[in-house]
Amino acid sequence: MRLLLLASGSGTLAQAIIDAHLDADIVAVISDKADAQVLQRAEKAHIETFTIPMLPDRTEWDRELETL
Repeated sequence: MRLLLLASGSGTLAQAIIDAHLDADIVAVISDKADAQVLQRAEKAHIETFTIPMLPDRTEWDRELETL
């Protein structure tokens, strides 16, 4: 199983998922905020990170996610 985590804050839930050592690969963490602490947590765990700023139209933002 491959997981992609979406987060925009401190990343406590993402950290719990990382620490759970699931039978899955966390392939990336995406945040809409470049300064979100979750990105630092992911980088520390050697997980690729992306920032995609939120767009006024959520549908457009969702389409941006699909392009990764």
